[in-house]
Amino acid sequence: MKFSSHKIYHHYGKSLYAASLFFPKNVRVACHALYSFIKIADHAIAPFQNDLQKASEVLDLWKIEWQKAFDSGMAKDKQLNKIAVVFHQYEIPYNETVTFLESLLADISTSEYKNYQDLEMYMMSSSSIICIMMARLIGINSGNRYPKDEITWQPLLKAAQILGITFHMTSFLRDIKEDVCIRNKIYLPQTELETYGVTKEMLIVGKVTPEFTDLMKFQIERIRLFYAESEKSLVLVHPSCQRALKIIMRVYEDVINKIEKSNYDVFSKKPKTRIWEKMMLAFKLARPH
Repeated sequence: MKFSSHKIYHHYGKSLYAASLFFPKNVRVACHALYSFIKIADHAIAPFQNDLQKASEVLDLWKIEWQKAFDSGMAKDKQLNKIAVVFHQYEIPYNETVTFLESLLADISTSEYKNYQDLEMYMMSSSSIICIMMARLIGINSGNRYPKDEITWQPLLKAAQILGITFHMTSFLRDIKEDVCIRNKIYLPQTELETYGVTKEMLIVGKVTPEFTDLMKFQIERIRLFYAESEKSLVLVHPSCQRALKIIMRVYEDVINKIEKSNYDVFSKKPKTRIWEKMMLAFKLARPH
Protein backbone atom coordinates (compact mmCIF):
# COMPACT_ATOMS: atom_id res chain seq x y z
CA MET A 1 0.00 0.00 0.00
CA LYS A 2 1.40 3.41 -0.98
CA PHE A 3 1.15 6.28 1.46
CA SER A 4 1.21 9.99 0.80
CA SER A 5 1.52 10.16 4.57
CA HIS A 6 5.28 9.71 4.33
CA LYS A 7 5.43 13.39 3.35
CA ILE A 8 3.84 14.35 6.67
CA TYR A 9 6.16 11.99 8.53
CA HIS A 10 9.23 13.43 6.79
CA HIS A 11 8.31 17.06 7.37
CA TYR A 12 7.36 16.85 11.02
CA GLY A 13 9.58 14.09 12.31
CA LYS A 14 12.96 14.37 10.64
CA SER A 15 14.74 12.44 13.39
CA LEU A 16 12.27 9.57 13.20
CA TYR A 17 12.21 9.71 9.41
CA ALA A 18 16.00 9.47 9.12
CA ALA A 19 16.02 6.45 11.41
CA SER A 20 13.02 4.83 9.75
CA LEU A 21 14.98 4.55 6.52
CA PHE A 22 16.77 1.64 8.19
CA PHE A 23 13.60 -0.21 9.13
CA PRO A 24 12.43 -3.03 6.86
CA LYS A 25 10.08 -1.67 4.21
CA ASN A 26 6.89 -3.00 5.79
CA VAL A 27 7.73 -1.44 9.16
CA ARG A 28 8.84 1.79 7.50
CA VAL A 29 5.51 2.18 5.71
CA ALA A 30 3.62 1.36 8.90
CA CYS A 31 5.62 3.96 10.85
CA HIS A 32 4.73 6.58 8.22
CA ALA A 33 1.07 5.75 8.80
CA LEU A 34 1.41 6.02 12.58
CA TYR A 35 3.16 9.36 12.46
CA SER A 36 0.64 10.68 9.97
CA PHE A 37 -2.18 9.73 12.33
CA ILE A 38 -0.46 11.68 15.08
CA LYS A 39 0.13 14.81 13.04
CA ILE A 40 -3.21 14.88 11.25
CA ALA A 41 -4.97 14.81 14.63
CA ASP A 42 -2.59 17.38 16.08
CA HIS A 43 -3.14 19.74 13.16
CA ALA A 44 -6.91 19.46 13.47
CA ILE A 45 -6.83 21.25 16.83
CA ALA A 46 -3.63 23.30 16.40
CA PRO A 47 -5.52 26.55 15.63
CA PHE A 48 -7.38 26.27 18.95
CA GLN A 49 -4.55 26.02 21.46
CA ASN A 50 -6.09 28.86 23.47
CA ASP A 51 -9.68 27.65 23.23
CA LEU A 52 -10.21 24.35 25.00
CA GLN A 53 -13.93 24.18 24.24
CA LYS A 54 -13.44 24.70 20.51
CA ALA A 55 -10.52 22.27 20.43
CA SER A 56 -12.69 19.69 22.18
CA GLU A 57 -15.52 20.19 19.68
CA VAL A 58 -13.19 19.88 16.71
CA LEU A 59 -11.48 16.79 18.13
CA ASP A 60 -14.84 15.15 18.87
CA LEU A 61 -15.80 15.53 15.20
CA TRP A 62 -12.40 14.23 14.13
CA LYS A 63 -12.75 11.23 16.44
CA ILE A 64 -16.08 10.38 14.79
CA GLU A 65 -14.34 10.30 11.41
CA TRP A 66 -11.49 8.25 12.84
CA GLN A 67 -13.90 5.72 14.34
CA LYS A 68 -15.62 5.38 10.97
CA ALA A 69 -12.25 4.75 9.36
CA PHE A 70 -11.27 2.24 12.04
CA ASP A 71 -14.60 0.39 12.16
CA SER A 72 -15.52 0.27 8.49
CA GLY A 73 -12.97 2.12 6.38
CA MET A 74 -15.77 4.49 5.32
CA ALA A 75 -14.46 7.84 6.55
CA LYS A 76 -14.61 10.80 4.17
CA ASP A 77 -10.87 11.27 4.63
CA LYS A 78 -9.30 8.50 2.53
CA GLN A 79 -5.99 8.99 4.31
CA LEU A 80 -7.61 7.95 7.59
CA ASN A 81 -9.02 4.85 5.90
CA LYS A 82 -5.53 3.88 4.72
CA ILE A 83 -4.08 4.45 8.18
CA ALA A 84 -6.83 2.30 9.73
CA VAL A 85 -5.91 -0.58 7.41
CA VAL A 86 -2.34 -0.49 8.74
CA PHE A 87 -3.50 -0.30 12.35
CA HIS A 88 -5.69 -3.36 11.84
CA GLN A 89 -2.87 -5.21 10.11
CA TYR A 90 -0.66 -4.75 13.18
CA GLU A 91 -3.54 -5.08 15.66
CA ILE A 92 -3.13 -1.69 17.28
CA PRO A 93 -6.04 -1.44 19.75
CA TYR A 94 -8.53 1.35 19.13
CA ASN A 95 -8.37 2.39 22.79
CA GLU A 96 -4.66 3.20 22.43
CA THR A 97 -5.43 5.64 19.62
CA VAL A 98 -8.14 7.27 21.75
CA THR A 99 -5.75 7.60 24.68
CA PHE A 100 -3.39 9.56 22.47
CA LEU A 101 -6.17 11.78 21.12
CA GLU A 102 -7.30 12.64 24.64
CA SER A 103 -3.73 13.63 25.53
CA LEU A 104 -3.95 16.40 22.92
CA LEU A 105 -6.73 18.05 24.90
CA ALA A 106 -4.93 17.42 28.19
CA ASP A 107 -1.98 19.38 26.85
CA ILE A 108 -4.19 22.34 25.96
CA SER A 109 -5.92 22.37 29.33
CA THR A 110 -2.73 22.23 31.41
CA SER A 111 -0.06 24.91 31.56
CA GLU A 112 2.02 23.45 34.38
CA TYR A 113 2.42 20.26 36.41
CA LYS A 114 2.55 20.18 40.19
CA ASN A 115 4.92 17.23 40.50
CA TYR A 116 6.68 14.58 38.44
CA GLN A 117 3.89 12.07 38.97
CA ASP A 118 1.41 14.42 37.28
CA LEU A 119 3.80 15.02 34.40
CA GLU A 120 4.42 11.30 34.02
CA MET A 121 0.67 10.63 33.74
CA TYR A 122 0.51 13.07 30.83
CA MET A 123 3.58 11.57 29.12
CA MET A 124 2.21 8.04 29.47
CA SER A 125 -0.90 9.06 27.53
CA SER A 126 1.11 10.92 24.90
CA SER A 127 4.69 9.98 24.03
CA SER A 128 4.55 6.61 25.77
CA ILE A 129 1.41 5.49 23.96
CA ILE A 130 3.03 6.52 20.66
CA CYS A 131 6.05 4.35 21.43
CA ILE A 132 3.77 1.49 22.48
CA MET A 133 1.96 1.66 19.14
CA MET A 134 5.30 1.78 17.35
CA ALA A 135 6.43 -1.28 19.30
CA ARG A 136 3.44 -3.17 17.92
CA LEU A 137 4.60 -2.27 14.40
CA ILE A 138 8.16 -3.40 15.07
CA GLY A 139 7.46 -6.69 16.84
CA ILE A 140 9.26 -8.64 19.55
CA ASN A 141 12.48 -10.62 19.48
CA SER A 142 11.08 -14.14 19.48
CA GLY A 143 9.95 -16.90 17.15
CA ASN A 144 6.53 -15.26 16.96
CA ARG A 145 7.23 -11.64 16.07
CA TYR A 146 3.62 -10.53 16.48
CA PRO A 147 2.08 -12.60 19.31
CA LYS A 148 -1.67 -12.64 19.80
CA ASP A 149 -1.64 -12.48 23.61
CA GLU A 150 -0.93 -9.29 25.53
CA ILE A 151 1.12 -11.05 28.21
CA THR A 152 3.87 -11.88 25.70
CA TRP A 153 3.89 -8.25 24.55
CA GLN A 154 4.20 -6.76 28.05
CA PRO A 155 8.03 -6.60 28.46
CA LEU A 156 8.42 -4.73 25.15
CA LEU A 157 5.43 -2.47 25.77
CA LYS A 158 6.79 -1.56 29.21
CA ALA A 159 10.14 -0.71 27.62
CA ALA A 160 8.36 1.37 24.98
CA GLN A 161 6.56 3.27 27.73
CA ILE A 162 9.87 4.23 29.33
CA LEU A 163 11.39 5.17 25.97
CA GLY A 164 8.47 7.50 25.29
CA ILE A 165 9.06 9.27 28.61
CA THR A 166 12.76 9.51 27.77
CA PHE A 167 12.10 11.21 24.44
CA HIS A 168 9.49 13.53 25.90
CA MET A 169 11.66 14.65 28.80
CA THR A 170 14.48 15.36 26.35
CA SER A 171 12.13 17.51 24.28
CA PHE A 172 10.99 19.40 27.36
CA LEU A 173 14.56 20.45 28.14
CA ARG A 174 15.27 21.36 24.52
CA ASP A 175 12.11 23.47 24.20
CA ILE A 176 12.07 25.29 27.57
CA LYS A 177 12.35 28.75 26.00
CA GLU A 178 9.72 28.12 23.32
CA ASP A 179 7.30 26.51 25.76
CA VAL A 180 7.42 29.22 28.41
CA CYS A 181 7.71 32.29 26.17
CA ILE A 182 5.44 31.33 23.28
CA ARG A 183 3.11 28.65 24.60
CA ASN A 184 3.00 29.82 28.23
CA LYS A 185 3.70 26.30 29.42
CA ILE A 186 6.17 24.84 31.90
CA TYR A 187 6.61 21.10 31.69
CA LEU A 188 9.23 20.81 34.42
CA PRO A 189 7.42 19.90 37.66
CA GLN A 190 6.69 22.82 39.98
CA THR A 191 7.99 20.95 43.03
CA GLU A 192 11.33 20.48 41.29
CA LEU A 193 11.50 24.12 40.22
CA GLU A 194 10.87 25.12 43.84
CA THR A 195 13.49 22.69 45.14
CA TYR A 196 16.18 24.34 43.00
CA GLY A 197 14.91 27.90 43.43
CA VAL A 198 13.87 28.43 39.80
CA THR A 199 10.82 30.56 39.02
CA LYS A 200 8.73 31.09 35.90
CA GLU A 201 10.05 34.65 35.73
CA MET A 202 13.63 33.35 35.64
CA LEU A 203 12.75 31.07 32.73
CA ILE A 204 11.14 33.96 30.85
CA VAL A 205 14.22 36.13 31.35
CA GLY A 206 16.25 33.23 30.00
CA LYS A 207 19.42 33.59 32.03
CA VAL A 208 21.53 30.60 33.00
CA THR A 209 21.87 30.95 36.76
CA PRO A 210 23.47 28.55 39.25
CA GLU A 211 19.95 27.53 40.31
CA PHE A 212 18.93 26.76 36.74
CA THR A 213 22.17 24.87 36.10
CA ASP A 214 21.57 22.65 39.12
CA LEU A 215 18.00 22.03 38.00
CA MET A 216 19.17 21.01 34.53
CA LYS A 217 21.85 18.71 35.94
CA PHE A 218 19.17 16.96 37.97
CA GLN A 219 16.88 16.61 34.96
CA ILE A 220 19.64 15.26 32.74
CA GLU A 221 20.79 12.78 35.37
CA ARG A 222 17.28 11.31 35.48
CA ILE A 223 16.98 11.26 31.69
CA ARG A 224 20.31 9.47 31.30
CA LEU A 225 19.05 6.74 33.62
CA PHE A 226 16.06 6.35 31.30
CA TYR A 227 18.36 6.14 28.27
CA ALA A 228 20.47 3.47 29.99
CA GLU A 229 17.38 1.41 30.78
CA SER A 230 16.08 1.81 27.22
CA GLU A 231 19.45 0.71 25.83
CA LYS A 232 19.24 -2.53 27.81
CA SER A 233 15.73 -3.13 26.49
CA LEU A 234 16.78 -3.06 22.83
CA VAL A 235 17.26 -6.85 22.96
CA LEU A 236 13.47 -7.16 23.32
CA VAL A 237 12.98 -5.59 19.88
CA HIS A 238 12.89 -7.67 16.70
CA PRO A 239 16.51 -7.83 15.41
CA SER A 240 15.61 -6.25 12.06
CA CYS A 241 14.67 -3.00 13.82
CA GLN A 242 17.21 -2.74 16.63
CA ARG A 243 19.66 -0.51 14.76
CA ALA A 244 16.98 1.90 13.59
CA LEU A 245 15.76 2.33 17.15
CA LYS A 246 19.31 2.81 18.34
CA ILE A 247 19.69 5.61 15.79
CA ILE A 248 16.55 7.34 17.11
CA MET A 249 17.85 7.05 20.67
CA ARG A 250 21.26 8.44 19.75
CA VAL A 251 19.75 11.41 17.91
CA TYR A 252 17.67 12.34 20.93
CA GLU A 253 20.51 11.68 23.36
CA ASP A 254 22.70 13.98 21.30
CA VAL A 255 20.37 16.82 22.30
CA ILE A 256 21.27 16.16 25.94
CA ASN A 257 24.96 16.16 25.02
CA LYS A 258 24.57 19.53 23.31
CA ILE A 259 22.79 20.99 26.33
CA GLU A 260 25.68 19.96 28.54
CA LYS A 261 28.29 21.29 26.11
CA SER A 262 26.50 24.66 26.02
CA ASN A 263 26.71 24.85 29.82
CA TYR A 264 22.94 24.34 30.00
CA ASP A 265 22.14 27.43 27.91
CA VAL A 266 18.90 26.44 26.20
CA PHE A 267 17.87 30.09 25.88
CA SER A 268 20.28 31.77 23.46
CA LYS A 269 20.29 28.88 20.98
CA LYS A 270 17.98 25.90 20.75
CA PRO A 271 19.99 22.70 21.27
CA LYS A 272 19.21 20.44 18.35
CA THR A 273 20.94 17.99 16.08
CA ARG A 274 21.23 19.28 12.53
CA ILE A 275 19.99 17.14 9.67
CA TRP A 276 23.47 16.34 8.38
CA GLU A 277 24.51 15.26 11.89
CA LYS A 278 21.46 13.00 12.09
CA MET A 279 22.26 11.39 8.76
CA MET A 280 25.95 10.89 9.64
CA LEU A 281 24.96 9.29 12.93
CA ALA A 282 22.36 7.14 11.19
CA PHE A 283 24.78 5.79 8.59
CA LYS A 284 27.50 5.25 11.19
CA LEU A 285 25.23 3.14 13.39
CA ALA A 286 23.72 1.36 10.40
CA ARG A 287 27.03 0.02 9.16
CA PRO A 288 27.56 -3.69 9.82
CA HIS A 289 30.02 -4.35 12.63
